[in-house]
Amino acid sequence: MVLLDSDLNSSIGNNIFSKKKDVVQKKSKIITTKKVFDAVSWAEENIEKRTQDIIKIMYSEIWNKD
Repeated sequence: MVLLDSDLNSSIGNNIFSKKKDVVQKKSKIITTKKVFDAVSWAEENIEKRTQDIIKIMYSEIWNKD
């Protein structure tokens, strides 16, 4: 599951993943969503790396405000 702009979400609907991927990469304004769709593989190690990357971003840019 990823965040999508509401208009974009409506436009891609129930299309197959490859069609959704093309549209999201071209039109999404959400950078982290675009990165998800750049993934070549959805192996467990890739998912774990993405999880760790998100945790680092959340901690350093959002939760760690001094």
